[in-house]
Amino acid sequence: MTVETPAFAAQSGSYGAEQTRRAIASLLARGSSVGSITGGLVNSADMQITAGGGMSVNVGTGEAWVPGTSGSTQGGYYCRVSSSTNLLLAASNPSNPRIDSVTATVTDAAYGQSSTAFAVQMNTGTPTSGASLTNLSGAPATPTSSLVIGYVLVPANASSIVTGDILQSAPRILPSTALASKGVLASLPSPGVFGRTFYATDVSRFYFDTGTAWEMALAAGPWTMLTLGTAVVAATPPRVRLEGDIVKFSGTVYNSGGVGTGATVVGGIPSALAPPQSILLDAVVASGGAAGTIQLEIVSGGTSIIVDGTGPAWPSGDYLSLEGKSYPLT
Repeated sequence: MTVETPAFAAQSGSYGAEQTRRAIASLLARGSSVGSITGGLVNSADMQITAGGGMSVNVGTGEAWVPGTSGSTQGGYYCRVSSSTNLLLAASNPSNPRIDSVTATVTDAAYGQSSTAFAVQMNTGTPTSGASLTNLSGAPATPTSSLVIGYVLVPANASSIVTGDILQSAPRILPSTALASKGVLASLPSPGVFGRTFYATDVSRFYFDTGTAWEMALAAGPWTMLTLGTAVVAATPPRVRLEGDIVKFSGTVYNSGGVGTGATVVGGIPSALAPPQSILLDAVVASGGAAGTIQLEIVSGGTSIIVDGTGPAWPSGDYLSLEGKSYPLT
């Protein structure tokens, strides 16, 4: 029989730091193995990242549990930022954007590291063409025993960081019995708690933990209003939402300008709903009792619904129905 003895908190026993951490953290959501935790913020408002002026950001006060990853049973570390901390970023690349990460990082000499300390730190990514806060291309690897608090986009040739360049990604730490959480898709925790759900706020999707993997749940996200093109007027609310893996439209719009021909923008959709390949949708247009059909196109990876240039034009003064139009996201 192999056991850990004495049991934690036994009278007159003595306990190492790792066993103490594991005992306390057992009340929190477990990671991928016994003795580990997923990690996260104590409160969703903790350790908020804000622009700090010039090429810097500030990390606000707050508490977090940081997962130890030097050993499989290392447990987690309670950490606190007691005052706003300013972090400097490396200079921007003149040609390509870059994704940097902000982490809460623990070092522990008991696991072969040079010191025992806690810090919030900036980690520099690799300048990459097309890098964004959506794809996180070129983002740095997460340091050992760290919690990623968020990401910072450093635009090409930038001299300062603004609010729009910051993505707060750390989830809130959950108790061991919690079955629901939310955050950006990049913060999806490791699977292993059957029945747990996660709502990805950036793509409006629900995910279900099967115990070994996350699967997308067939649930409808919220409706989002389309951003209408020039001279396009809403007749009934033009909206879009994700239902499971299907992007669905609703509403009717009116062409108050000239004839809508190829590349005329009908409206815009959220970038998270951009299709992986070009989509053609038949749509009904009508005016004064006469009806016809035109084709709408959403270019692969694009966010604009345009009138397809190879089909009929959208007559001036005609209504266009988006009701029931849909396409698969994957």
